[in-house]
Amino acid sequence: MSFTSENARFGLDPARVFEPIAREYQLARPAYPAALYDALDRLTGGLAGRFVIDLGAGTGIASSALARRGATVLAVEPSLAMLGALRSAHPSVGVAAGRAESLPLRSHAADLITCAQAWHWVEPATSARECRRVLRPGGQLALWSNVSDSGAAWLTEIEREVGLGPYGAGPLQDDEADLVTLGGFAEVHYADIAWERTVPADHWLALVASRRSALTAKGLAAQPSLLASVAGILRRHFPDGQITESFTCHLAVACTGSAPGGAAGAGGAEPAGAGSKPGINSSRSRPARRATSAASRGRRAGSGSRSSLTSKATVAGTVSGSGCGSGSGCGKLSG
Repeated sequence: MSFTSENARFGLDPARVFEPIAREYQLARPAYPAALYDALDRLTGGLAGRFVIDLGAGTGIASSALARRGATVLAVEPSLAMLGALRSAHPSVGVAAGRAESLPLRSHAADLITCAQAWHWVEPATSARECRRVLRPGGQLALWSNVSDSGAAWLTEIEREVGLGPYGAGPLQDDEADLVTLGGFAEVHYADIAWERTVPADHWLALVASRRSALTAKGLAAQPSLLASVAGILRRHFPDGQITESFTCHLAVACTGSAPGGAAGAGGAEPAGAGSKPGINSSRSRPARRATSAASRGRRAGSGSRSSLTSKATVAGTVSGSGCGSGSGCGKLSG
């Protein structure tokens, strides 16, 4: 099936847009906090022992983390250059060329399908139905994206001066209408995980250079003059050369419904009534995106050391609600 979102998504095909920068993408893109995978474990009933298809896998940032959690992972990605980088870095992860709109898999093949920082590239209704076809009864589709704190003064200055918005800004395409009404899933559960990372300035500039679609959408290019302007702003706000950035990782888990005979999926469901999980805000409806206050950013920045390439989850609230209904294989999001 041909890529159907070219006109809607900047006129770009993801099979080609990242071809020249697969290495930069692998080095610079932010990973996801351990708390994200903890939440995924709970909402899906467990990752260990499950067959997981990771869509839009890129260079394997999420695929490798899922494998470390005990899942058997097949990474599906349209870009051959990205798949090559993934295979070199993570030889234990299976790979296949393909797109969400037309998966190269038989029906009812997977326990879980994941898509990290890539669902905005797909045609959502077609892709949701295709994922529903490939999932076994009781399976789930998990979508997540890092979104940078748009309230940070230095990011506001970068957007004002050079036109580049915060990382991950834009529609996530994970609304219930697309996943349930059009995609055929039974219900959707959401969780937000606040976290931050600290990286050297040159690492953050490499992230800018890897944002090909965002740059193209604004009519920009990662030219030396643009990178020099961004570097100047970073120096003013971070004179020590260490860039601390706050994110919210938005997670949506869509459930197919009960497995035959009411059997739970792999891992089973956690008991209702368990305690709340700090650092995660969960509900059955999509939480509104929240800008982190300057005061709370300051408290987090002042706690602990700022070692290079480290990340930590931060308290964003308490858990409410539970995973998908009984027998679906989704667990309760609780401690």
